[in-house]
Amino acid sequence: MLSKSEIIEKIKSLEKKPVAIQAIWDGDTTGWMLDLQAVYKNKTMRIATLRDGGDMKLFNGTVPPWSEVELAKSIGSISVSSSTNKEK
Repeated sequence: MLSKSEIIEKIKSLEKKPVAIQAIWDGDTTGWMLDLQAVYKNKTMRIATLRDGGDMKLFNGTVPPWSEVELAKSIGSISVSSSTNKEK
C-alpha cells in the first residue's frame, strides 16, 4: 500500500486540479479495497488503490478499524485544510 506522502504527491502532481477526491469501497476475490479517485466535471481518474491485508483481517480480529479508511481520512483532512488555507 502506498504511504500517505506518496499519495499526497500523486494528488499534487495531477495535471488539472480535481473538483473533489472521493474514496470508494470495492472488492474482488482477494478482499476489500478502497479506491481513491480524482473527480472532474466529466470524468473520474483513479489515484491509488488502498489495500492492507485483504479479508484475512476479518478472520484475525483486526477489523475495525480499517487501515485503508484511516489513511483516506487523514489524506482528506490534509486536502481540506490545504484548500481552506488557499481560500483565505
